[in-house]
Amino acid sequence: MDPVYLRYSLTKVCRKIKKQEGLAAGSAKRRCHPLHKPNRGAILIEFAVCMPVLIILLYYINDLSKLKRYYDQTEFVGQQMVNMIQNISQKRENKKLNKNDFKDITELAWLTMFPGNTRYSSKSLLGYSPSIALYYVKGLDNGNASCVWRVWSSYENSSNHNSNLHWDVGTGGYSHLTVQCRTNSSPSSIHPMLKINPGETKVILEVTFIANPNWKNALEESSDNQKLKFYLLNPRVAAGNGNSFHTLLTSVVIFTPKSGLFDETAPQ
Repeated sequence: MDPVYLRYSLTKVCRKIKKQEGLAAGSAKRRCHPLHKPNRGAILIEFAVCMPVLIILLYYINDLSKLKRYYDQTEFVGQQMVNMIQNISQKRENKKLNKNDFKDITELAWLTMFPGNTRYSSKSLLGYSPSIALYYVKGLDNGNASCVWRVWSSYENSSNHNSNLHWDVGTGGYSHLTVQCRTNSSPSSIHPMLKINPGETKVILEVTFIANPNWKNALEESSDNQKLKFYLLNPRVAAGNGNSFHTLLTSVVIFTPKSGLFDETAPQ
């Protein structure tokens, strides 16, 4: 056989083999490629499943950040009030706080959360009532404590009080408040955080929102999460019954008052 023809035939065979091997390798690569057409349907299914979960997660994150902001604000209102209570009358000869002092302090403190007159109106704008209660507590020799008086102020939802406060002075407890004004009782039964020594005087300041399903806001919304503009979360009820009067976003500050600010008679 002619050597030239033999060399040509072998070269042709080798090229054919290499071509077949290349096609096989390319086919294997296409089968393993993640974006190859047969796998695109699976990716779309995964996206359709994961996207709603991601959206719900984003709503929860938004609600949690808003909830933290509400608690930070009510806590700050309480801290502002304590600072003003301790200092508002220090330059007066008679340092005892009166009703007007407490009213002015309350008005100023709530401006942190409700600028202007947004917390009260002839028509309920909020659907809940910002409330502050002040408790005067004395430690007894037997280790118990007595709540001598309570002053409670709130912006009513049902009528036009303008800048007037609902003023309630007395003892006893409200089931929808976290602090219970009891006499000769263990400090923890008045409030779990209360610690007081015999003969010592403490003041408890409670900042909260009083809510009721029968109170609707300006948008005719009745549920707590709608009134507070949550998407998914429902704020925890601090005290009371969620089907009637109850409190939300409660912050409590316990402090020792300066000398002369209070006595056993409630502010008048």
